[in-house]
Amino acid sequence: MPDFFHLSGAMLGSGSIIKSGNWGRIVRSWKWQHNAALREMVLEAARVLRFPHRPSRLECAFAFRSLEDARVFRQFNFNGFGKHILYRVALCDQNAPSHDADTRLLNPLGDLRSDWADAYWMDRDSQLDAIPGLDASLRAAPQLPEMLTLSDLRVEEAIEQP
Repeated sequence: MPDFFHLSGAMLGSGSIIKSGNWGRIVRSWKWQHNAALREMVLEAARVLRFPHRPSRLECAFAFRSLEDARVFRQFNFNGFGKHILYRVALCDQNAPSHDADTRLLNPLGDLRSDWADAYWMDRDSQLDAIPGLDASLRAAPQLPEMLTLSDLRVEEAIEQP
């Protein structure tokens, strides 16, 4: 079974279960007062209309396929993840739907257009090609990958604390 990695602000022990859908629970509980509500609703609308085979961000758990991806995300993400604990986790359901995305695409990039959220839901190898007017420096910059999964995550061990 492959290892995955997860960042959490909570102190968790080995065997703890991280339930999928917690992010959606938080956004829904705050309604429009949540600072990411508008972004999440735009992403969800794009998913429902054009990518219904992809798992909803509001129902998923978030993980990284490599330790390096998790470390880079923690280093460059300024939404509080710099203080999160890095865990090695396992998927509770290996067959649960998943989607790999570039977190740089969580917000609009390139030319002003109404379909900006579509790029997030595309296959990772074609995401940047779908964005007209994208700055060349962003194309050359490293991706910030994340994996969405409908599986719960089981904590195997804490790897790093900030």
